[in-house]
Parts: sequence; structure tokens; C-alpha cells
Amino acid sequence: MVAPLKFAVVTEKTIFATPEASVGLHTDCSFSYIHSRLPGYLGEYLALTGARLNAKEMISAGLATHFVPSEKLDELEKCLLNMNTGDETAVRAVIKEFATDVQPDEESILNKLSTINKCFSAETIEDIIKAFESEASIEGNQWIAPVQKGMRRSSPTALKITLRSIREG
Repeated sequence: MVAPLKFAVVTEKTIFATPEASVGLHTDCSFSYIHSRLPGYLGEYLALTGARLNAKEMISAGLATHFVPSEKLDELEKCLLNMNTGDETAVRAVIKEFATDVQPDEESILNKLSTINKCFSAETIEDIIKAFESEASIEGNQWIAPVQKGMRRSSPTALKITLRSIREG
């Protein structure tokens, strides 16, 4: 679970997704708040499409603080358990010893934020879908078609409630 934590460690196996709108629900457990604070309109995109972020993308988007390869987790856990302090600086230093710097891959959705921002900044779900459809015809935007298909299958009511809850934070 990702939340406003001082430390959120992810591994190469971590996936973040909030697919609730695609099954007729809306994001809860403070995720509307979290989505509303992501860069640009990434939060709206993730919540309305159910798109996934990998660990590298989570770091870049601010959903996680440290990337630690999964083979180092047991050792990290032992070091943290053996600490005689809960001092934030000391804990951060231990985690940092095991952490690796990562960047999103070239094909990452984060590299498509200009298109996402252009479309998902629209006021209504209908306008978001229209903007997204318009962008789909532009060369290089083949990634949009499957996302559009998923949005069309989603509950319109759930999409509208989700958008409103994110916009109201």
C-alpha cells in the first residue's frame, strides 16, 4: 500500500494500480487524495484508466521513496530491526545503503505526460474521452487505443465519481 509515508520502499516486483473505476467503483482509502497530488494529470489518468505503474515509475511520480532490489530486502529488514533508534535520519541512511537510483524506462507512460495532461485536464469525462480520441489519431500515439477501449467499457458513473473525487482531493 502506498500512502503519504516517510519511507515507501519498492522493488522490481512492485506494481501500483487503482482499477476501481473500470469495475464500477471509485478509488478510496485516501487514494483520491494521493491521485490529486501526482504530477500534472497523471492521477486522473491512472484512476480513470486503471493503468499500472512499475517501481521505477512510482519513484519518479513520488509514490515511493526508495527502490531496493528484492534480493536485498531480507538484509535491509535485518539491519532495520537491529537498529536501536527510530530516528528518521538514521532509518533513511540505512535504507539508502540498500537503495538503487532508477529512472523510468523509455516507453514509460511518464514520458507521455504531455498528451495525458492535454487530455485529462478537460473538465468532464466526456471531454476527456473526446480529447483522448483526438490524440489517438496522431502518429506515435498507438498506446492510446487499448486505453480508450478500457475506458469505454468502464461504468460512466464510476468514471464521473472518480474524476470528481480526485478533483476535490
